[in-house]
Amino acid sequence: MTLERSVSFPQAVIYGVGVIVGTGIYTLIGIGAGITGNLLWLSFIIAGIIASLTAVSYAKLSTFFAKESAESFYALKAFKSKKISFLTGYLSIIVWVFSVSTVSWGLAAYAKSVISIEPIVIAIFSIILISIINYLGIQKSVFINNILTLITLFGLIIIIFFGLPWIGKVNLFEGLDGLNLIENSFSLGNNLFSAAALIFFAFLGFEGLANISEETRNPKKNIPKAIILSLFIVTILYVLISIISVSVISPSQLYNSTLSSSSSGPLALVAERLISPEFGFLLTLIAFCAIGSTLIVLLNVSSRILYGMSKQELAPKIFEYIDSRTKTPLVAILTVTFFSCLFTFFGNLELLSYLCTMGIFLLFGIVNISAILIHHELNPFSSKKNFVNKDTIIPLLGTIFCFLMLLTQYWKTTSIFGVEVPLIVVLIIVMLIGRGLYFFLDK
Repeated sequence: MTLERSVSFPQAVIYGVGVIVGTGIYTLIGIGAGITGNLLWLSFIIAGIIASLTAVSYAKLSTFFAKESAESFYALKAFKSKKISFLTGYLSIIVWVFSVSTVSWGLAAYAKSVISIEPIVIAIFSIILISIINYLGIQKSVFINNILTLITLFGLIIIIFFGLPWIGKVNLFEGLDGLNLIENSFSLGNNLFSAAALIFFAFLGFEGLANISEETRNPKKNIPKAIILSLFIVTILYVLISIISVSVISPSQLYNSTLSSSSSGPLALVAERLISPEFGFLLTLIAFCAIGSTLIVLLNVSSRILYGMSKQELAPKIFEYIDSRTKTPLVAILTVTFFSCLFTFFGNLELLSYLCTMGIFLLFGIVNISAILIHHELNPFSSKKNFVNKDTIIPLLGTIFCFLMLLTQYWKTTSIFGVEVPLIVVLIIVMLIGRGLYFFLDK
């Protein structure tokens, strides 16, 4: 039994925009503002450029191959190694599951001003609810996601409409403590790239389009176009929203609104100042829609990655089981739901975001390298002339930037059993667990 190929190009674009626009702009914008000050918009541009480089690699690879579990398939074709392919697919699942947990905590952050329930309960309930929607079928998921996305975009457009007159009221080249970018480019540059690494999470999602290629009509034509277009739309929205946010609310207030137990969230605070307290509450409801939309796609794609790995004989065959009634991979959905709920017990939005971005920089680096190797395999004469050419320069730049951004995160720490451990060590441990799983499953 195969998946149903029913997703059109417009649906794919809205699907892509829906998964990208969500937790990043509605919650991490506050944390990013606390790192960069008024320069927040520049960090979004940096993150958008790095995402665009990798998006081109995904777009090119998806023209050659239309497969579920795209990343592991690309790695298999590029490195001719089942072990590297497995570890790549394993990493992609870990990243997406961490993303689900992060997004669910973003939902809990907004819900705290509306519902008097423990945040962990809200996070787990949202994952289970969206997983049920995921199980009901791709068309139902896409339909609900499209509605939530339109509501999300409406909220952002309203903020942009009322916020445009505020642009220019603050110095957009001023960082924290009143430092000017031109005079303090080195110190502020560190802050910009640190924030860009964190809010890079806000751009995750475009790669998910490659993982629904088997459910998309004419994927070799529509998937690349949908990836590029959805990322372009979102980048413009992010830059405008970030400029307006720091123009209306001070960066320190935006930061505190993310962490405070009494605040309704950073963008809700912006809406209250721009329009009215009532609209702040409305934007909180819109934030629920945005984050719900993101959860739909994250859970959808992560289960398809596990399903795809099973089809490639990189995971147990049980994950390939498709429910005859809903045409969805039931066992893969249940597995992803369980581990997503489990990871929510990390209970820290900022920590989960950093773990996600570290994993995604490594994953994207592998995809970019795969794009280079596959290009030379499919075009053997080009490698005889020179390794770097017009077709490989963008994935090469994408590789360099991804690994540089990965290294910027090595100094972040988290507490494990009372011991402060660098996050990069956590990532290494996660990959070593994956290697152990490979040898166990390969027996």
